[in-house]
Amino acid sequence: MNGKWADVGARARGLSSRLVGGAALRDLARSRDVDSLARALVRAAPELTPGDPPTPAMIELASRRTAAARFEVLVRWCGGRAPSLAPVFDEEDHRSIRAALRGAAAGTPPDERRTGLIPTPWLGERALEEITRQPTPAAVAALLAAWEHPLAPAILTEARREQPDLYALESALDIAFAARAESAARQGDAALRDFVRITIVSQRALTALLAPDTDQALAPLRAELPNTPLGRALRADVPRAEGIERASLETHLIAQRRHARLEPLGLGPVLYFFVRLRAELRDVGRIAWGVALDAPRAMLAAGVISP
Repeated sequence: MNGKWADVGARARGLSSRLVGGAALRDLARSRDVDSLARALVRAAPELTPGDPPTPAMIELASRRTAAARFEVLVRWCGGRAPSLAPVFDEEDHRSIRAALRGAAAGTPPDERRTGLIPTPWLGERALEEITRQPTPAAVAALLAAWEHPLAPAILTEARREQPDLYALESALDIAFAARAESAARQGDAALRDFVRITIVSQRALTALLAPDTDQALAPLRAELPNTPLGRALRADVPRAEGIERASLETHLIAQRRHARLEPLGLGPVLYFFVRLRAELRDVGRIAWGVALDAPRAMLAAGVISP
């Protein structure tokens, strides 16, 4: 493994220079209005094209497409080594499938279901559009099965029930992801193993919020990842999805920053870029909607997690 990722890691570090970065995002969070935010974003990241006139939804979409393009570039650079990154692709697909299932169950508009989702080799842009406009969880599962997606078999039986249980669906999805990811992690380095461990805990925690007894479902997870933002979030009196997702990203950033520094020839720099990409997408969307709703600018700036 030593040295196998040196060239991709170097390119990842170069590509990281095109990210907006935490300091600039905190400045953007103080924008007067959406128009000025959009102009400042384009100056910071010329690839972004938020539309005219810009809206929070258009800014989020532009940010998502930019993230997808950068993701694709780095995957292309990986070449024949890309299968080693299966847990990264699976995590994004898990996130997309979860959004599609929840959106179908709740009748959420398709555009809202796609918020924050990044295309992958398994679920490209068109595939994301298709699964996030399906009317029922059964239709989502059937489409994934037709595409032979590796996570599809886990949810087919429950999704086909007359009244599928979201907790059961997402639990099955978590188990399928964990089995694949842990198998891949055994072939990877410490950076990949940490990525998988943090991801599994955060996925199960988000699913636990749907459990009939959330506290009981969270109990075994609270002993995991002590002294990390995610561990502290799980010990909160009333854990919330937004807090868990933020803490998960913060924990990933800390772990992969350390690996990138200590193991520069391994997967750390590559995974650190992916996690920074995900954090920036989250920050831009949050800032865009916050500015549009005239949220306190100091609060928006304090909420930025990108380094």
